[in-house]
Amino acid sequence: MLAAARRLGTDLAHWFPGYLWRIEPSVRHDIGQYRREESSELLRRAAETRDSARHDFVILVTPDELVARYRPFALAALSRPLDAAVLSTARLVPDIDGHVSLPTDRAETPPAASADGAGGTVSDDMIVDRLATLMMHALAHLAGERPTPEPERLLHRPDRPTDLDRMRHFDARELDALDAAFGKVADTRLEESSASAGGRWRFVLRAAMINREEITEAVRAARPWEFPQRLSRLTTAAVSTLALLLMTAESWDLGLAQGWTAVLVLALLVLALTTSFVVYRQQLLIERHRRLSEQLVATRITAVLIVVGGLATTWLGVLVLALLAALTLFDAPLIVGWAASQALAETDVGFAERARMATFCASIGLLIGSLGASFEEQHHFRHVIFVDEEL
Repeated sequence: MLAAARRLGTDLAHWFPGYLWRIEPSVRHDIGQYRREESSELLRRAAETRDSARHDFVILVTPDELVARYRPFALAALSRPLDAAVLSTARLVPDIDGHVSLPTDRAETPPAASADGAGGTVSDDMIVDRLATLMMHALAHLAGERPTPEPERLLHRPDRPTDLDRMRHFDARELDALDAAFGKVADTRLEESSASAGGRWRFVLRAAMINREEITEAVRAARPWEFPQRLSRLTTAAVSTLALLLMTAESWDLGLAQGWTAVLVLALLVLALTTSFVVYRQQLLIERHRRLSEQLVATRITAVLIVVGGLATTWLGVLVLALLAALTLFDAPLIVGWAASQALAETDVGFAERARMATFCASIGLLIGSLGASFEEQHHFRHVIFVDEEL
């Protein structure tokens, strides 16, 4: 790992000579004590180290296998919201038969040469090269660059360890973009300047404004619009609640008794409440270090916005389902009969009334669905929120 860190420092000085790069390797014996590790937990530990040591980025390297959520296996998990990456060397060191072997002794060094899965050999230098390449890819991703399909570029997404051997360079556009991104990172942090005076909330607002582009990009990279698919228990609970509400006469009576102002306020209130509940229940905020920093503020705001975006997407999906059901399955005479206390005529029941009922049902469905989120496995939920690329 130390050799790979030195190689990374050399490569950074070559590609970006305008900066003084400071790489500080350290060993944590309290991290990584199992053969398989949860990426989300290691990322949180790495982010706490980053914040306490006041680093710009942190890369945690473990010999253990990472639990993969979206791929058969994971070489790394990268997180822009946390400015952190976790890399595993377990797949970089095949055994003599070409199969991956996980180290049983954490102090054990890999063999000088062993068989590669493609029929070649893997030397110590090649392993160092692969790890340094993976580090460089992770750092470029954390700086805001997107993957490329070209296999020789350092921003290519490797599917297997041998792909790392072909990843050699950035193109001119990537170099310019990364140079600009590193320039922003190298600027004086808000907590290091006189602008940090003025109170806690003023600091939070200024940090949010300074990092608005980075926060926006991190939220986009997390793809909150995939919440309904990736958090199936939340979605199932919300849709089940929707079905029950639509099939109950009392629900129609109550829903149509509310005006548009009431149902819209309810929707906003439910979104705020469910966001607060999910963030607290899943412990998405880093609380160990109470000293405010620009990075910590950006991390917390990003996590909250990802949850807001995901829950809003779920609410919108439930709304569309409710509206389709109300338009196709419930005719005016049935609605008039169920909403008896409203004294509606059949001619009074149109699109607006169905849309109002759908909005009411979507809000209640999301409120109940957030309880379903509490049954999501915590590591899985954090993985969805924080890991924006799994290699």
